[in-house]
Amino acid sequence: LTPSVTCSNKAYDGKTTATCTVSLATPVSGETVTASGTCTFADANVGTGKTVTCSSITLGGANAGNYNLSKTSVTGTANITSVGSIVASAPTKKTGLIYNGSGQALVTAGTCTGGTMQYATSETGTYSTTIPTGTAVGSSYTVWYYCKGDSNHSDSAKASLTSIAIGTKTLTPSVTCSNKAYDGKTT
Repeated sequence: LTPSVTCSNKAYDGKTTATCTVSLATPVSGETVTASGTCTFADANVGTGKTVTCSSITLGGANAGNYNLSKTSVTGTANITSVGSIVASAPTKKTGLIYNGSGQALVTAGTCTGGTMQYATSETGTYSTTIPTGTAVGSSYTVWYYCKGDSNHSDSAKASLTSIAIGTKTLTPSVTCSNKAYDGKTT
């Protein structure tokens, strides 16, 4: 008997395992003969029409002893589709920022699975891996972020952190006075 294989598409899971049905060409009518094997994708990455190899194919069923296989390995094709990237730990807005004359990070870094965290100061702005900074006292900053998916993951939805502010710096005055000769005045 000559085996053939039909394989199912799957979502990316980082593994090469494939789910396939091994079929047999025309056993004698009324006899029960099945086939199974171990099926794997050539690699675990997202793609269409990817080669799947089913090997170590063996016969089973009540009448398996009446048959031989013409080959014990066959190939088929299937797709691996991308899955969404996941924000594993969202960035958090920094609080208690006080003016110091330099740019200060407005959020703590977030992390994501299946991609790279990206930041911007407007939803339609230019996103990068650099955390935005601010210097302006009294401004209310908004930081947008999302996880930019890698080749096996799609991008996450964009989200934002609002009302991030930098407070005024409190100055404490001090005085240094000079001694003077008596002149009858208080100045």
